[in-house]
Amino acid sequence: INFGGKYQLSFGLSFTGYQFRIDDEDALILDPGDPLLNSNKKNFFVPDANAGVYFSGYGFYSGLSITELFGSSIKLGANKFENYETLRHFQLIGGYKFAVSSQVYLEPSFLARATIDRAELDLTTRIFYQKNYWLGVTYRTHQTLAFMAGFSIQEFYMAYAYDASMGALQTYGGGSHELMLGLR
Repeated sequence: INFGGKYQLSFGLSFTGYQFRIDDEDALILDPGDPLLNSNKKNFFVPDANAGVYFSGYGFYSGLSITELFGSSIKLGANKFENYETLRHFQLIGGYKFAVSSQVYLEPSFLARATIDRAELDLTTRIFYQKNYWLGVTYRTHQTLAFMAGFSIQEFYMAYAYDASMGALQTYGGGSHELMLGLR
């Protein structure tokens, strides 16, 4: 929905489905009388949905999305031994790109993600040169730094990011690399 050519409000909705199957044909079964494995139901279809809203205009943007909206569950076995539920994921995003000079733009932004038992916040700053080249850094609340760089040529863009853990995971891995190719 456009508001006088200055602002835009967008909505999204998607429906998804997950197919699960227990394949115990080649499994080493310690208890052949296990009622969970002897139940007739070994295939599960779980429906779900995602929804979001996004508002933008004049360098400002914000959005809210919810995935696994139904919080669907899988009950294993004839007697419903275990009940596994998908957790709703909430994402809140916001940012603003403003001109520092005629060719340099600064864009601070945030991304907050949460489930019922965990929350995480990303604070990002990107600096753009001529709107086509950019560098950025992100701090993630679980002790991660991400460094990124990218460029665009007309409607195509390419970017690279490196995530470096500063916490306990630092001793087990050297970080992760991400390469992005896009079309707008």
